[in-house]
Amino acid sequence: MTLAGPHGAESGTITVAAWGEDRCKITIALGPAILHREYTAVVYGERASITGPTGMLASAPLPIGPGIGCALLPEGLAYDRIARGGAATLSLDPSGQMPASLAWTDDEGRAASLSYAGYRPGAEPLAAEVAETVGGSVRLRVQFTSIALQSFTDADFALPPPPNSAKLARPAGGAQ
Repeated sequence: MTLAGPHGAESGTITVAAWGEDRCKITIALGPAILHREYTAVVYGERASITGPTGMLASAPLPIGPGIGCALLPEGLAYDRIARGGAATLSLDPSGQMPASLAWTDDEGRAASLSYAGYRPGAEPLAAEVAETVGGSVRLRVQFTSIALQSFTDADFALPPPPNSAKLARPAGGAQ
């Protein structure tokens, strides 16, 4: 995996875990042990959480959310919800069977897209290569070298608690 970020092009590892269309966890790790930086995006049902250094987050604004599914894996895309939601556009390959690209507008108003290539034969289509382009520049290039089926539990996709919206109470009484 290569990420074009604030420190230039950096190589690292990426782990993508998906359970259906409603649970996805993407972890990108860069740098040696001393300078280790990690970017994690998690979707669980209708909630999503993204954590990591600001520069990394801006470099690769991954399309995650309840309306998209796990976009880095074509088999994790929520095809029906994408078609209904209109926030992203999915294009299929010439066979009409597999995704060729997913396009959307990121939070900063830039055109962004994922392209899928190098499909491996099997029961489910697995793209060996995924590239993310933002504002015309390739930001993330992933080559999946290992894909394994795994069993998950809800705990594998744990999100931090939602922000507390309760107002702080002011102390009673006035100046003495």
